[in-house]
Formats: sequence, structure tokens, C-alpha cells
Amino acid sequence: MIAGALILSVGTTSYAVYQAKNLRVFFEADVTEEQLKKAGEAFRAIEGVSEVEYVPGEQAWADFQAEYFADDPELAQEFDENPLADSFNYKLTVELSANTKEVREAIENVEGVRMVSDLSELK
Repeated sequence: MIAGALILSVGTTSYAVYQAKNLRVFFEADVTEEQLKKAGEAFRAIEGVSEVEYVPGEQAWADFQAEYFADDPELAQEFDENPLADSFNYKLTVELSANTKEVREAIENVEGVRMVSDLSELK
């Protein structure tokens, strides 16, 4: 009985993962904190966007290191400073049932947005 519930739970989680698409939204270098805050509010209001997560420069650098320097973490130590310290971006989760083209256009029209990218486009 417990094994069946566990399998059902894992199956539901796996299904939920395939029900969404992740986008990364990058901003112009001169974006203000107020613009970033308003952008987050605007993203939350877009139909089809189910999750909005602000990623500060420190987290962006940590994520980058984990992904690209995983096999050789000493390479990251070659950097004196965080090269992504001024990186401003949001990670958005968009429901697969949403019209992705319309969602991307709505995101691109938010003030300060420089680029919208599917996470698979970044690799």
C-alpha cells in the first residue's frame, strides 16, 4: 500500500515537471531595483506564468559554478571577483498549456528586459 502511494507520488511529480517550461529573463545593466521589483510583479500577472524567482548575482554565480565547474571546481578560483555580481535575472516557470509565444512577448515588453531565454538555449 505504501509502495503504491510512493509510486503514485513520484509519478505525479514527474508528470508535473513535464507540465512546465523554464525561462530565464535577463535585464539591461542599468536596470534599477524599482524596475526589478515591478518586473517581478508584472511577471506574476502574466497568464500562464506559474512561478517567479529572482536570482541575484551571487546565486547566478553559484549556479554557474555548479553547472560548468562541477568537474574542476578549482577553475572557479581563477576569478578574483564574481563576474556575475551585476547580473539581474528572473527564473520563470511557464505552464506548457500556456501560449508560449504570447507569454514570451509579454515578458519581453516589461521595462528593462534585455533577453528571454529557454534554459535549454543557455547550455
